[in-house]
Amino acid sequence: MQWNAAAGELTDPEKSPAVADNVGIVAPPTGPDGRADHIHGLGLGLNKNAKNKEGALKFLKWLATEDAALEYARNGGSPALAPDVVAKVADDRPDLVQLGQFADAYGYVMTGGTSAKALAVYELQAKEFTGYWSGQQSLDEALAKTKAGMEELLK
Repeated sequence: MQWNAAAGELTDPEKSPAVADNVGIVAPPTGPDGRADHIHGLGLGLNKNAKNKEGALKFLKWLATEDAALEYARNGGSPALAPDVVAKVADDRPDLVQLGQFADAYGYVMTGGTSAKALAVYELQAKEFTGYWSGQQSLDEALAKTKAGMEELLK
């Protein structure tokens, strides 16, 4: 399963009774430099040509509130939540507690060389690893194609 997109549903015995006992959340694997998990956020902005700037700005300000993050979490999203905030949804979304602990312990924000091409890097990785996860290519093929693609993107 790619990323944590369905962790909440797959680990919920009511939503996924056939698999909930067989699905778990684990820390990222240890590599040569230890465990690491890239953390990213998706930014929103206000277009200077927006027709309803006041309404858009009001919506963007609301999105930055704890209430909005909790609403998103209660509806299946995976917002970044501080431990005291995630505690408010922990009974319904225990996956967010564990994911937050891993992000806190192993997370880093990507800056520098790859950040300008982050979207292209993500697309490449998603394409190649989805091919592996779906059985269309071997892990070695996915890794080799990802390595070659990233070398091309980041040269």
